[in-house]
Amino acid sequence: MSLTRFALSVDSCYHDVPRSGFESVFFCLFSMQSLLQFEITALHILKNSRKEKIMEPKTALIVIDVQNDFVLPGAPMSVAGAMAVVPNIKKLLEAFRRQSLPVFHLVREHRPDGSDVEITRLEDFLARGPYLTPGTRGCEIVAGLEPLPGEYRIVKTRFSAFMNTELDLILRRLKISRIMVCGVQYPNCVRATIFDGVALGYNVTLITDAAAAQTDEIARANIIDIANIGVTCITTDQAVNS
Repeated sequence: MSLTRFALSVDSCYHDVPRSGFESVFFCLFSMQSLLQFEITALHILKNSRKEKIMEPKTALIVIDVQNDFVLPGAPMSVAGAMAVVPNIKKLLEAFRRQSLPVFHLVREHRPDGSDVEITRLEDFLARGPYLTPGTRGCEIVAGLEPLPGEYRIVKTRFSAFMNTELDLILRRLKISRIMVCGVQYPNCVRATIFDGVALGYNVTLITDAAAAQTDEIARANIIDIANIGVTCITTDQAVNS
């Protein structure tokens, strides 16, 4: 099953496909114990996605790191699944803009000498040559997803969009209680932002097919972890039609 269909189609798989058929679809990926955990988590995702209206006046969209150096094939930090989620992120942006809801564009920027890069990435940063540096094409948000006037562009230097940024301050000033998260990439910035958002008391929604990872397997594993802490996990269509 592809990532795009993951959250949306589990319900029909679970109820419409005979038990033996359901097991045959997933047995190659999961042991019987893991299969049971997957079924429980999938039903939890669907239950959460239906329990309340998602796009409401106190909701903000958080778009993470959709920059050329992360998204474009062959770029220094290219994420294999990033280009595929750009159309869904565009749909989310259009939906939020139609309803005049707040949009936050989180971007990575680093000094060319690497003095603000994570220690775990510093050697690679210096070896490859600087990337995600202000004023370069690689640091720019990909074409079609650029911020509009009145939207917020916030610079970060760490995985979490909340760490050492003004994101939390502005969200609280705007009286935002729910954040909807999408972008690049699942195991790093998307995940860290979601976990910090929960810790800070926000209702958090993950848009499963508008967040990227190097592989679908990595994405699915992160969706399960994220759903298991109580985060609502839905698709782009579910979000814009809520």
